[in-house]
Amino acid sequence: MPSNEICIIGAGVAGLKAAQTLVDSSKFSSKDLVILEAQDYAGGRLLTSDVKESKLGLKYDLGAAWFHDLLSNQTLADLVAANDPDIFDVGKDGYFDNKDRKVYNQDGPVNMIELKLNRVVEEMEKFIEIYFHDSLDVKDVSLSEIIEEYKRKVMVWYNLG
Repeated sequence: MPSNEICIIGAGVAGLKAAQTLVDSSKFSSKDLVILEAQDYAGGRLLTSDVKESKLGLKYDLGAAWFHDLLSNQTLADLVAANDPDIFDVGKDGYFDNKDRKVYNQDGPVNMIELKLNRVVEEMEKFIEIYFHDSLDVKDVSLSEIIEEYKRKVMVWYNLG
């Protein structure tokens, strides 16, 4: 296995710029760096669509303004909640990616199935943080009440009832 001094997580604009800056500093060569990227391309959210995915049959730039994160993106949450296919059809206009990441430790791949509950707990923690940071006037509630609020929002976001 190669030995690299620096590991950069992500080959988006920031990751690529970090690598370039390090190499330009003359303190490191490209052989000292490794860039890890989850996707099969570099550029992060700067991406040109595939013609086959376009309703108009044309390529277009997705740019760095993708809607993401229902927890803190009210515009996206409103579009999903409206449930109006003429405005935004989640099944056709949206792409939901909640796939597992490949995680490795010193013994090899980690069994992510055992960690699925952890993902829900992390999302709930973020929801609670955002819930109370949106306004100083939010009434303090019990953990049970905030979990019920989270469950209610999830049901709306994922059109579960």
